[in-house]
Amino acid sequence: MLKLLLIIFSGGAIGVLCRRWNFRSFWVVSLEVSIYLLLFLLGCEIGGNHDIFRNFHKIGLNALIIGISTTAASMLAGWGVWRCFHRGNSVVMQERKHNSPDALFSQLKGSLKIILFLIAGIVAGMAGCNRLLEAVPFDLPMIALYFLLFCVGASLGSGEQTRKILKGISPALLVLPVASIAASLAISALVSPIVTGASLYEVMAIGSGMGYYSLSSVLITTLKEPAVGTAIAAELGTTALLANIIRESITLIGIPFMARYFSPYAPVAAAGATAMDVCMPVTVKCIGESIIPACIICGFLTDFSVPFLVSYFCSL
Repeated sequence: MLKLLLIIFSGGAIGVLCRRWNFRSFWVVSLEVSIYLLLFLLGCEIGGNHDIFRNFHKIGLNALIIGISTTAASMLAGWGVWRCFHRGNSVVMQERKHNSPDALFSQLKGSLKIILFLIAGIVAGMAGCNRLLEAVPFDLPMIALYFLLFCVGASLGSGEQTRKILKGISPALLVLPVASIAASLAISALVSPIVTGASLYEVMAIGSGMGYYSLSSVLITTLKEPAVGTAIAAELGTTALLANIIRESITLIGIPFMARYFSPYAPVAAAGATAMDVCMPVTVKCIGESIIPACIICGFLTDFSVPFLVSYFCSL
């Protein structure tokens, strides 16, 4: 996590240094390209995971219930925080005024591009593209993510609104990640009776993944294996992987609608652990750069909570 923050701030420093040469358009284009690359790679990971398709009739519905419910609950929590604490944030409100029907149509086209790149990645993964990616001697998705975050920082540093954004940071923003985490855990407990083959605490462990599908699925599989056996632990891990991928995908696709019809904080809370990485560029593009402090604080704290919460609920 500290590495991610360092990359963002390094990009910001480069953006400030390059401001006189007007490189902002370059960083914005690079940011968009890296978003689509990451979506394609995410699709490859989904399409190449044969366990997801082989056991989909057993785990798909469970993952769908948990993924949709935690996303919706966190989105409403973000709306509540905005209504209670940050409704008067003038910087964000000024940027939202320009969110006209034409701007919404433009954002809808962006969501369609997201869907297309994700579907293309899934098809490529099913065709075996993921095996080619595994043969690459370096972690291509991680490098793409680092480059994306660097571009986020550079785009921010090269803009003229940086000072306003920094002024927008307040201790009250700490309420947002707390609300997002609490809403995810509460709804996980509520839907646990309709999730088949998993206990209350196992469902809460899956829900506490907060969109961090890779870490949460590995933790659940590893920690539950001694208690429930390899097969059930793998099923729980796959459910966690799919549920949190669903959460991330719904948030990515729905960011324009959440921001317009609920509040600027709704997509940030829904994104959870991905608020400061994968989902942040799209959120910033739809809402404006003033939302970046909320993305960083919410993403950092929810990301930090995942290993502790998942481990705790797996031990119960």
